[in-house]
Amino acid sequence: MIKTTSVKINDNEYVITAFDAIKGNMILFKLIKYLRGGVSLFDNIFKFDSIVDVELAELSIGTAIDKILANIEPEEINDFFIMMLQNVSLKNKQLTAETIKYHFSGNYFEMYKLVIEIIKANYINEGTLSFFEQTRQKMASAGQKNTKDTQDN
Repeated sequence: MIKTTSVKINDNEYVITAFDAIKGNMILFKLIKYLRGGVSLFDNIFKFDSIVDVELAELSIGTAIDKILANIEPEEINDFFIMMLQNVSLKNKQLTAETIKYHFSGNYFEMYKLVIEIIKANYINEGTLSFFEQTRQKMASAGQKNTKDTQDN
């Protein structure tokens, strides 16, 4: 059974349906691509003791959005956001490209907050955090080893 999460932003109650495995994997790798070289949502999460301690404001929405926007064209970001937002329903109706266009018109911050909630609902869990922490540690170790190898030569 696919997991759902409810989140209230302003006066709207959104129901986020988890991505299927194929879509989730594609979006994850797009996120990694878009956020590379900067402060990522995943890096910020590691400073907390538990998932419960992660607050939306502390995930640095502005930094993440700035980084995403710096790495891709506007049309691509629209397609990416639509891909994520279509796994959300509002008032028992799934968001579509058309409803997204009008519902978030002039209300971009709510859309950005919802995108962050979608990311949290799909990727922020103990297993994912463990995976990213292990990956980060391996990359740090590899970086230290490469630095030492360069110094030795």
